[in-house]
Amino acid sequence: MNTGKAIQKALIDAEMNQQDLANKMGCSRQKINKLCNRADASTLVLDDIAKALNITINELWALG
Repeated sequence: MNTGKAIQKALIDAEMNQQDLANKMGCSRQKINKLCNRADASTLVLDDIAKALNITINELWALG
């Protein structure tokens, strides 16, 4: 699974941008940008992203 692509697709589906996600997660847009350009991320980070996007981690994995 390419987590970066999954995050990008999930953002589009949620009609959000990287700054919106960063604000919901309490982190910087730069951190989200780095995650969107990586092929992998930890399960804990993906779970936090999924929660911020109001989807399950399984739904996020399915996008990648």
